[in-house]
Amino acid sequence: KYKFKITCYANRYKSTIRSVSVIADVPDVIRRYPGLVISDSSAGVAVPIVPGTFRQILYVNPALVLDPSYPNAHAPEVDRSVDPPVIRMRTTAGAYTTGKIDVEVAGY
Repeated sequence: KYKFKITCYANRYKSTIRSVSVIADVPDVIRRYPGLVISDSSAGVAVPIVPGTFRQILYVNPALVLDPSYPNAHAPEVDRSVDPPVIRMRTTAGAYTTGKIDVEVAGY
């Protein structure tokens, strides 16, 4: 709950408030999820975000972890149309595959 006080100084003309704008800033939240394994190539992996951590997610940044166990992993892609975001891995040919990633999620 917020309270705002607007003071208009008296003069011979009527004071009129034409607009009021408020910018409410909240602290940024950054969470890192290292070593997530994408074991189901078509479904991907949902980022394990604890419910209530973010009001809004600003970005999801996956980084490929080079691991000999996943030789075909090439490019992670993020699907933010679902909650929590899902990350899938693609090969150089564009097919889905398994892989390992580090993920950084930022929001507020």
